[in-house]
Amino acid sequence: MLTSRSDEYDVIIGFNFGCSDYITKPFNEKILTARIKAAIIKACKDCHYCKKNEEIVKIGKLTIDFSRFEVSVKNKLIDLTPLEFKLLYFLTRNQNKVFTRPQLFRELYEDNDNRSDRAIDILVNRIRRKIGLYGNNVESIYGVGYSFKISREQEMENCRAM
Repeated sequence: MLTSRSDEYDVIIGFNFGCSDYITKPFNEKILTARIKAAIIKACKDCHYCKKNEEIVKIGKLTIDFSRFEVSVKNKLIDLTPLEFKLLYFLTRNQNKVFTRPQLFRELYEDNDNRSDRAIDILVNRIRRKIGLYGNNVESIYGVGYSFKISREQEMENCRAM
């Protein structure tokens, strides 16, 4: 909010109505520009889409590059279908969190409810087979769903690689 009203009560009212910043006149243009840029960067970092698609995921020799839509193990490209890629990327971005089949189903298929939630089981089995040794990281949580678990050794390997 950019305003000439600088009373403490007005500032509190402004924040209570949802403004993310409150700047009073007179103001410095450079500071205003810097605050706007900071707000845009923060909004992008908090954005679900940007968070979801911002990085390359590396776990040991497994690399998932969202921008290229590529998965590789030991620098060898793995051929995944778009749904397999999306599921693997989602699970690896949310390592060690457990997701139910319906949660994964909604993440993959969004509004399409014409499929069985067992479609997730089929995708998981194909992913496990295709990514070889790292297939063991995709764990079945009995009666719940799936999780991508990484071992302490893999965590340490990732830390050394950074």
